[in-house]
Amino acid sequence: MQPLNAARLFSSSLAEVAQDQEVKKLSHNIESALGAAEDLIGDLLDISRLESGKFDVHIQSFALNDVLSHLNAEFSALAKQQQIEFHTVFSSVLVKSDPKLMRRVIQNFLTNAFRYTDKGKVLLGVRRVAGAVRIDVWDNGIGIDICSV
Repeated sequence: MQPLNAARLFSSSLAEVAQDQEVKKLSHNIESALGAAEDLIGDLLDISRLESGKFDVHIQSFALNDVLSHLNAEFSALAKQQQIEFHTVFSSVLVKSDPKLMRRVIQNFLTNAFRYTDKGKVLLGVRRVAGAVRIDVWDNGIGIDICSV
């Protein structure tokens, strides 16, 4: 992970000192790609820990809005950069889960929505359905053909 962190720092530094808008844009894209690679490696490590039984899950009650507000801030910046309309529908619901894992799952869905939506909209929302809570990520990207699933 250290080489990726270093590369992201160099890319970020380049964006700060760059005079040309194209160079700034490219350095931001490099930083974003390195961040995605870092996330992927982290996910693979977590899968390995899960399979070996060495992954600690910390179940607790928390306000779902705590997770959603952080994701909203993070992805609002990305939406602005990619010129994608992004909205979050918040909820006052309390859930019992692992907040880190919950954030990671929702973040994964949002990342895919932004990756495959060139122009358009992404919506993150929470609904109560039949006594349960449903978290939805909707987008108008290329999607997956239902017949092929």
